[in-house]
Amino acid sequence: MRSFRSLQGGSPPTTLPALLRATHLLGLALGSAFGRLRESGVTAARMFEKAEESALLLRMMREAAEILGARWDKVPERQRPHYPAVQRFRILRIRSFLALSQRETAEMFRVSTETIARWDTEVTGPDREVARPVDRQNRTVRESRDRTGLDEAGKSR
Repeated sequence: MRSFRSLQGGSPPTTLPALLRATHLLGLALGSAFGRLRESGVTAARMFEKAEESALLLRMMREAAEILGARWDKVPERQRPHYPAVQRFRILRIRSFLALSQRETAEMFRVSTETIARWDTEVTGPDREVARPVDRQNRTVRESRDRTGLDEAGKSR
């Protein structure tokens, strides 16, 4: 492939061959992935069906969460029970996974934005690296789970 225009910005002459090589490797990777997909026997129609099923399930879960949230809103804030450390950490994990803001997370879990901010600072150290969450007795969440017989999802074993 030849370009009749000169490269702008003084790009080194190795840039274009490297870009072409990367494009070629991407094409090979995509071809390989499509080949494996074809060999698996999964049809495109089945894949779209699964995607639609997942989207419907997601809509139903969001609707259920809204209904439960509306019921929870009837309880005055000061009378609502506090989230234990394990649940706070799970909420922050959901926030991170869904890329929610503090405000969106607070609305979803019916707490104040300041509460979410406080939870963030509790689980991150001064250097903003995620630390393992601790409960009120300064045990890590894993130690607390082991003592209570809960698994990682907070369900009893």
